[in-house]
Amino acid sequence: MEPSTYFTSEAVCTGHPDKVCDQIADALLDHTLAQDPSALADYDVAICPGHVLVMGKSSVRIKDIEGIVRAELTRIGYTRENSGVDPATCTIDVHLRKPSFDVSRTVMRSNRADAGSSDGGMCIGYACDETSTYMPAPIERARQMAKKLEALHHDHKEQIFPDGKAQVCYEYEDGVPKRVQSVILCVQHSPEMSTDLLRDKLEQDIVRSTIPASQMDDDTQIYINPTGFFMTGGPNVKAGCTGRKTGADFYGSATHHIGSSVAGKDPSKTTRSGAYMARYIAKNIVAAGIAHACEVRLTYAIGLTDPVCVAIDLDRPIHQKPKLLKSSKKSEGLVHQLKKWIDSNLDLRPEKIIEKFDLRRPIYHSLSCFGNVGLYAKQMSWEKTDIAQKIANDLGFQK
Repeated sequence: MEPSTYFTSEAVCTGHPDKVCDQIADALLDHTLAQDPSALADYDVAICPGHVLVMGKSSVRIKDIEGIVRAELTRIGYTRENSGVDPATCTIDVHLRKPSFDVSRTVMRSNRADAGSSDGGMCIGYACDETSTYMPAPIERARQMAKKLEALHHDHKEQIFPDGKAQVCYEYEDGVPKRVQSVILCVQHSPEMSTDLLRDKLEQDIVRSTIPASQMDDDTQIYINPTGFFMTGGPNVKAGCTGRKTGADFYGSATHHIGSSVAGKDPSKTTRSGAYMARYIAKNIVAAGIAHACEVRLTYAIGLTDPVCVAIDLDRPIHQKPKLLKSSKKSEGLVHQLKKWIDSNLDLRPEKIIEKFDLRRPIYHSLSCFGNVGLYAKQMSWEKTDIAQKIANDLGFQK
């Protein structure tokens, strides 16, 4: 047996300053697409005590940007005095411009199917058989706990505040998650909240209700607000900016680095649409029973229609040692077959990806905190495994 390996992922709550910015950016994007589904937009947001900055570009001038921002801050829960950013009084600066002509003309071609990508970069898709959602166990458990922390805030707004974080570390044996080595929860709270009471409540209602008892033991370490108190949080202690939580957005850093954040970006940018297609391919390969884990990398150049590179890794997630394939076929030969299958069966042009997944809808705000893939995105079309059986059949695998 190989020595154990360990891997940690984190998820954050809606009140984390970086996630506040992502949610505002995606709220603006949804309003933009609701007004014009063909709009080009790329919103960035920054936040600090008393101030919110909205910047970037959009082909559509949406109404009442300040109202959208204030509504988001209110929904998230920054409504208390001295919370760092009061929705009623904070300053909101908006600096938006039109997309450049050079970019616009690559997207708005007469034959929309041949529209080029409005940005370039690397798109990473990943899937594994660690969980029923084909996601790594650490990030899925962390997201579940962060989601429960959010619910706890909404049920106890005077005691539990919006800012929070969950980290989960798994011990792996032979590439399989066997036990939880540690859990860290941090949640902002009122001065009146007893630390001992808070720790007891979170351990029972969040940690032990999320992680199966079979994956915890006497050596599992649980740390809840390890500094003892977490009364000052949010923008009061940390400036926020869009795009700083790509690990939390996707695979918990279990893959190669994702080239760019999807927050605030319309689907003509392959940063978003290509990432969804890469996940779709990887998930269906694993669901077909071909590999325990799969990473798909699509590389696009701005203005070009087809990806300049399609790469596939089987059974080699970053944090694990390789496992044997479920078939005796060699990995190299399988990758070649899979690339041929993708070339024959899937259209990787940006506009065709947008059509396949119906991406010109205002659907992104719902994904902006707890993941663009996995459990809380399960209703999205790129999370389907509707081609897994065909992949298995065409490549001669028993699914």
